[in-house]
Amino acid sequence: MISIIVPVYNVEKYLRKCLDSILSQTYSDFELLLIDDGSKDQSGVICDEYAVKDSRIRVFHKENGGVSSARNFGIEQAKGEWITFIDSDDWVDADYLANFTMDSDLCVQGNIVNGTKYSYEPKMFMQDIAANYLLNHYMYGPYCKLFKAAIIHSNNVKFDRTLAFGEDILFCINYAMSCSSMQVVCESGYHYEMYHDGCLTAASRDYTQSYNMYLKHLQIFEKCLYSVSYGKRLMRRYTFLAFSELIEGHFAFLMRNQEYHYFYRKYLIWLDKIVLRFFVRKGALYYRCLFRMNLI
Repeated sequence: MISIIVPVYNVEKYLRKCLDSILSQTYSDFELLLIDDGSKDQSGVICDEYAVKDSRIRVFHKENGGVSSARNFGIEQAKGEWITFIDSDDWVDADYLANFTMDSDLCVQGNIVNGTKYSYEPKMFMQDIAANYLLNHYMYGPYCKLFKAAIIHSNNVKFDRTLAFGEDILFCINYAMSCSSMQVVCESGYHYEMYHDGCLTAASRDYTQSYNMYLKHLQIFEKCLYSVSYGKRLMRRYTFLAFSELIEGHFAFLMRNQEYHYFYRKYLIWLDKIVLRFFVRKGALYYRCLFRMNLI
């Protein structure tokens, strides 16, 4: 059985489409856990309405704690051997669940973002799962993936409630570190819709949160990537991307915060080796920032 965990918060405009798509699955051996995270609109009422229609649906109403809290709660309540996550403002094709395979610890498929389809070449990985997960850019959140419940529970893999964003990628990497195999399928049955009216993905993305997220990412990468030959190359690539995103928009804040200086000094030796290759147009800004921060 697959446990489908859907965190719900103020999505009354999109929720019915999401639930109808799940209940239309050709693969029928699933339970649907709706975690109403303190919605202030009619989302909770809609959840209860659907629970009456189908015995596979279980509804939980809780105080608002954020999407990570809701997902963690769903994991605790799940009874299936497998777990997958669907956001309540997204929807899936009828064969979405059927397209997953259960021959590995982790199964990944593509998705459709605002009508544009993204798919992967079919592959099976039997070693260095976390490193291959990162190198092949399966960096989306927990949707489009099928997880083994036993691995989640035995390794205490949870969503980090201290992060406003990026916690979903951390969850997937932590899980991948505990896997011995990963299957990638070519199908893409998950429709990811990007809205701008404040749904599950809405978060205040200040630079302190950005810094904390990237620092936690790097700490996890260090654990799983130094055991493989291309680990340092991947660390350099990701560190540079993190640095460039932080520095471009948060220049004034970075000038006043010494903790950031330590972060950049620690990884500067990697950045220097690749900056000219990746930062051709913005190289001047990059070096000007480093100079003003007394890093070079």
